[in-house]
Amino acid sequence: AKEAFELSVKAIMFSGKDVLPRLTLAQRQVNNGDTWKLLVEEGGLFLHDPSSAARIAGGREEAFMSSLAGRFFPWVRASERAYGTFLNKFRWDVMERMIREYEHAVGKKIDVNVISDAEREMVKGLGKYINAMTGRGPLPSARDVPGIDSIASLMNALMFSPRLFTSRIMVPKYAGEIVGRGAYRAAVEGDDAARAYYKTLSKTTATQLGTWFGAGIGILGLAKAGGLEVGTDWRSSDFGKIKIGTTRYDIWSGYSQIVRAIGQTVSGEIKS
Repeated sequence: AKEAFELSVKAIMFSGKDVLPRLTLAQRQVNNGDTWKLLVEEGGLFLHDPSSAARIAGGREEAFMSSLAGRFFPWVRASERAYGTFLNKFRWDVMERMIREYEHAVGKKIDVNVISDAEREMVKGLGKYINAMTGRGPLPSARDVPGIDSIASLMNALMFSPRLFTSRIMVPKYAGEIVGRGAYRAAVEGDDAARAYYKTLSKTTATQLGTWFGAGIGILGLAKAGGLEVGTDWRSSDFGKIKIGTTRYDIWSGYSQIVRAIGQTVSGEIKS
């Protein structure tokens, strides 16, 4: 949380026109390009690209899929630069730190040019997990649905952030894959240090999810104890939200809508 706050402040302070391209250039050059190859090319870590070509290829954040508003309102472009700078730096730093912790545990660096299958699986798992944790979930690939990349912006307009929605579903799945597959294989095929890191990574992943859900439940509990109205009926659109007057506050980043849909399906009822 502290790291995210510090990065958000820096992103707002350094939202000039050349900051995001310079950050991307610097990231590409780290360790002679090997870190970029490991995190982005092997791991699939998503980094926002503000170019118009990236919009067609699905390389932009959902909040800024279109550049139309930025042509008329200069502050929109500044907001996009700050938003993209923050997320690119945050994703990069988190994934790089987790990989460096693994390397420190096993006593050797991952050579991206001769990477093992177990290491590749772990790195890909970390990339998917970090993408999903930061709101970048998967969509069907062009191999599965021809033309999917070209209609991503249309899906975003009609469905309200489809990648954010899929990320909420996939975070637990990816966390389980890290614990049960990628990191486990690397641990089994490694030494005692690799197995120790597997235990640490498993605990860290579980703690991240547990802390997030626990904090949310705690906030709702405090709000209710303080006399505020809190939605507890999973058939209602107010489920999991704090109501103050006519204003509702949703702290669950998309999870309350999923639970509500399940509740309405199971009960066969809708509460307005």
